[in-house]
Amino acid sequence: MRRLALPLVLTATLLAAGCSSGVSTNTSTAHPVQAAAISGTVSLIQPRTLSKQATLQLQLVDVSVQPQTALASKTFQPVGKLPRSFSLAYRSAQINPGDLYVVQAHMVDGDRTFITPIQYPVLTKGSPTQVTIRLRALPTPGEQAFSGYQNLKAHLGAMKYTQGSKATVGVASGWQVFRDSTGALRFIRKLEDAGTKGFTSTEIAYQNNKPWVVVKTMRPKRGAKASHIERAGWNHAGKLVLAKDVSHGNTEVLSAAAAKTLYVQGMKMRLLAKKK
Repeated sequence: MRRLALPLVLTATLLAAGCSSGVSTNTSTAHPVQAAAISGTVSLIQPRTLSKQATLQLQLVDVSVQPQTALASKTFQPVGKLPRSFSLAYRSAQINPGDLYVVQAHMVDGDRTFITPIQYPVLTKGSPTQVTIRLRALPTPGEQAFSGYQNLKAHLGAMKYTQGSKATVGVASGWQVFRDSTGALRFIRKLEDAGTKGFTSTEIAYQNNKPWVVVKTMRPKRGAKASHIERAGWNHAGKLVLAKDVSHGNTEVLSAAAAKTLYVQGMKMRLLAKKK
């Protein structure tokens, strides 16, 4: 009996040791990475219909560091209808409680850009994990050019000007040339009266002595309602950014050829500035 007891004791001891070893191995596991998400909606301050080419980009950004770091991003193309729901997944281990995190949104539709006029903080410093983002439409380069033309036109009274006239068979022409305080050419207005054949007003705003915006208005006769208006404008690099053709209230894109004709006309009309 004593010979059997020792092996039994050893067996029990080995089994106990094996069990103890197994528990120790299982408890030393790595901590899983915790995933979370920022959610919300995107809409426009002034609703409008978007084209199928519109692209919306969203980013979760740490703005406390330089360069700013994007923890998550998502792009929608096409954007579809707004408001648009979104979710940005991020890793909790990436978040520093002392940093400031914001959701940035940027949308482009053709030559129009949409931005967030305010920041949308999230996650830290008492900020939420859900946001309602509203985008504001910026003026297009063409709209900026036309607005600049209108502003310049409104201040012509403060400029020095010269004027002249010319008469040919069937057409009477008159013009005004405006210069700023430095003597630089800024604006020319030319009127052409062809009687029953029509009345035309051409206005050219200049930058650096080159046509910036040209607006040509045609009427059946002097004093009548405009029947046709052509508008063209160029940026500092000479790229066409404004091209509108308005005929009897219908607006279409002005052809590149017609825009070039207006530009050439603006260049030729600089000769009027030399006439006293």
